[in-house]
Amino acid sequence: MITLEAKSLSQAVVAGHAVLKDAAGELFTFAVMPTSEFDRRTDDIQVPELVGAVDAAEMLGVTRQRVQQLASSGSLPSTKVGKVLAFSRSDVERLADEAVVPLG
Repeated sequence: MITLEAKSLSQAVVAGHAVLKDAAGELFTFAVMPTSEFDRRTDDIQVPELVGAVDAAEMLGVTRQRVQQLASSGSLPSTKVGKVLAFSRSDVERLADEAVVPLG
């Protein structure tokens, strides 16, 4: 799920289309709605807070490249948001707490 803030529904449609054009994978649903409707539909959904590779690297005390290696090896679960890797903050914090991230 991706949410975009827009000043109007027509602006949201244009912005959403631009994002979808670059997104990889199969599209199942594309919906544009006012915030009130989105809030009504998602009140019970728990969405994990995501961080990018730079923030994950800072949290782990490693380089951005090392974070990408951890993602490639499966040691740090990731998801693609457009062309960018994103990580659940809780997964990064868990890995940092385990203190098993090799610096090399």
